Amino acid sequence: MLRLSVTRLPARRLAAVLASLAALATGAAVSGCEDAVSPFLDEPRYFTVYGFLSTDADTQVLRVEAVRRTVELPQPGPLGAVVTTTDAATGAVTTWRDSLVAFRDGTRGHVFFAAFRAQHGRTYRLAVTRGDGQAATATTRVPPRVAPAIGAEPQPNTASGGTAAQAVVFGGVSNPPRQVAITYRFAPARVDFPFRDIRLVYESPDIGARVGTGWQVRALLSRDIDPLNRIFPAGKPPLLSVGVRLAQGDSAWVPPGGTFDFETLIEPTQLTNVTGGFGFFGSVAMQRAEWGLSRALTAALGYPLP
Repeated sequence: MLRLSVTRLPARRLAAVLASLAALATGAAVSGCEDAVSPFLDEPRYFTVYGFLSTDADTQVLRVEAVRRTVELPQPGPLGAVVTTTDAATGAVTTWRDSLVAFRDGTRGHVFFAAFRAQHGRTYRLAVTRGDGQAATATTRVPPRVAPAIGAEPQPNTASGGTAAQAVVFGGVSNPPRQVAITYRFAPARVDFPFRDIRLVYESPDIGARVGTGWQVRALLSRDIDPLNRIFPAGKPPLLSVGVRLAQGDSAWVPPGGTFDFETLIEPTQLTNVTGGFGFFGSVAMQRAEWGLSRALTAALGYPLP
């Protein structure tokens, strides 16, 4: 699936995305068939957590709810927990800020925010601690930054034939990425204006494949011309460069059996790395590559030269 993007996803919109997942797992201990109730009553599980750290965000977002022991929905109020992350490399501890958020379905939930940027290659330990000291914990290691290998530029005649594609290999990225985006950078409308970046986001990447121990992305330059042209109906600006952004999840993102099957993942213990609770806490590293195009290829693609 392809969508256009020119802005980043705000933290509160990301918080809304986490809402339905946390609601499923939080209520799992008390809903469904009767056989599903008793096994969780005596287990030391205190909180349901859903979220991930991103190297591309200045503010991190985490959904947290207390595990319920009864079918009654709790009244909105303080969660009674302290949420922290510890950077294993530096020992720095960040305390997250609680916020009671209203979601589109009319429910309300606790979304925690922390103002920091996750660093490539760092390990972070999450702790959600009650007043009595009981805690749910999880750990994630952010994937390290990798050096992309940019392949040979396609020949100009492949643009007119509709097959112009640029290959980029991200070594060490062995699992399919969470998301792939191709960014086209155009000249500004005026010299005192910023560059115009148009990002084509592939939520279900069909433009990549595993190559050896890395992941190859193919920027389909010819195919992207049509959606780009629709953005500039009054005239095309000069095309300056092309870039790839690949969202690489940490090792915990791999689902049971290697398939993201909703019927399997709805079970709260299937894709969880939380000790003392349910849910998932991971990380995403944004890997990047950017390159310029030759004047011949730029012209063949139908864009004016800078």
